[in-house]
Amino acid sequence: MVMTVPRKRKANNALTLPYLVIDAGNANLKWGFTAPKETIGMIPAWAKKLPSYQSLPSHSIATECSGERWVFGNTAEDLGGFPMFELGKPRMYPIFVKALFEHYDIERVEVLHLLVPSERNIDSLWVQEVEPVIREYVEVGSVNFIPEGIPPYEYATSEGLWRWPNFPNAILDCGGGELSMILFTRTGVIDAEKTLLLPGTSELARRIAIAIAGQTSYQPNAGTILSAIENATFNYIDNGLAIDFYDIFQALKAEWLNEIRATIVEKWQKNGIRFGQIMLVGGGSQYLLSELLGGDKPYILPESQAIQNFPQLLNIYSMLQMAENQGA
Repeated sequence: MVMTVPRKRKANNALTLPYLVIDAGNANLKWGFTAPKETIGMIPAWAKKLPSYQSLPSHSIATECSGERWVFGNTAEDLGGFPMFELGKPRMYPIFVKALFEHYDIERVEVLHLLVPSERNIDSLWVQEVEPVIREYVEVGSVNFIPEGIPPYEYATSEGLWRWPNFPNAILDCGGGELSMILFTRTGVIDAEKTLLLPGTSELARRIAIAIAGQTSYQPNAGTILSAIENATFNYIDNGLAIDFYDIFQALKAEWLNEIRATIVEKWQKNGIRFGQIMLVGGGSQYLLSELLGGDKPYILPESQAIQNFPQLLNIYSMLQMAENQGA
């Protein structure tokens, strides 16, 4: 889904943006900017390297880097591409940024805000390795790498959602590649030693692929299964036949959630960590809720009547708010 896709502009109408925010998740690629008008976009996190002769629809988000042509989203999936988590986010992030610049005819961005998995390797990986490639591809003033967890925590704080702000509170971000349990101190600092990184919905898709392999002609693609879960169709198409994996999904989801719950108990509760609330965000948050938490801990599911898929887009809206509050 691309919520706002303007027509291609002529070069003399190229945009200079005060800021552009991007959340390249493992299930969906999301981005946003507010000038000259609010634009929020989301497409499936698929990429495909193309031969030179492959034609593309005019609305495609595509680019050429170092002699390689790439396209993203549904077109990439339809043409036999791969999920971003398989290709590697550090490798693909700069290429996707360049594709967005070209799609919207962006000439320059003063501040580029990119969500990254954690704060543990921001300097060694993102600043030293990824940022130089981004600068090689596009014109930016500065690049901000924002660790997962900070945007939804800032949102909950600004909205007064923490019922017990004097206790540590947590963000549970359930994405495609990873499920991040991020604990914040009562002063709003990530407690890095207590952050938990668990398998995300891609692990659930991988297990489903193994379970239905006996019904398919070829090894099932976990990325395609993940897309079917995201779309709530629960069908895997093999040689034109639809394989319904809903019952398998329910059984394996219960197993996956039990493993996550056990990890939380083992790593947090048994170690005497007292926390107030957990905010559930990300595309997989709809599968967690009381099933994961068992009703023994208060949780927050951010909702908006005006914005579809708000838990999944929360990072974008919060990063836009953070950028505006910081003057970009």
